[in-house]
Amino acid sequence: MTTVGIRELKARLSAFIRRARAGHTVYVTDHGRVVAEIRPPASLGARASVVRRWQAAVAEGSITPAERPGDRSWLRGSSPGFPAGTAARLLDAERGEP
Repeated sequence: MTTVGIRELKARLSAFIRRARAGHTVYVTDHGRVVAEIRPPASLGARASVVRRWQAAVAEGSITPAERPGDRSWLRGSSPGFPAGTAARLLDAERGEP
């Protein structure tokens, strides 16, 4: 386990980045207390794996990608096309209320 104070980290940042690139974790301390970690990005491997699984699922037809990626028009309060009060009437009917 490698620990380094903030002042030394600032002075030798490149060396500690090389250690992280080599697979080591460097713990950054402030007045003797660990406040941060510098480590290889584990999330990159996991993210790539998710993307590969998504692409495989699209290729085999298990999922269909969006026709318009990034389209968020549904957030603007678009109505599904039912007249106002439909939900209330359906709930009343389900409850047996007039």
